[in-house]
Amino acid sequence: MANVNEANQVWTINSDIAHIEQDSLNRVAILNLKINQPVILSRTAAELWHLIISGSTRHELVKFIFEKYEISSNEANIHVKKFIDSLIMAKIILSRSTSNQGIPANHG
Repeated sequence: MANVNEANQVWTINSDIAHIEQDSLNRVAILNLKINQPVILSRTAAELWHLIISGSTRHELVKFIFEKYEISSNEANIHVKKFIDSLIMAKIILSRSTSNQGIPANHG
């Protein structure tokens, strides 16, 4: 399983991204306006995209996959990592940051 910092990751969406959702088919079309290579996400990938743009953490994505498919948390983590890595490679997600949700600040 991912360490605590990785589990609390959230992602920044590239400002050059346009996306269109087709709710009836649970599909999302994503386009990097500088690269012109569309990415079409359907079903689970589209659901993960919605979680990402709503600010969900890596832990929440893994939990979603774990519960939806009743697989081990390690396997769910591998699937989420591959998905996130593919979005990074397509320059849909520019950077990763750490969410401070539920984590006390370190005062020292």
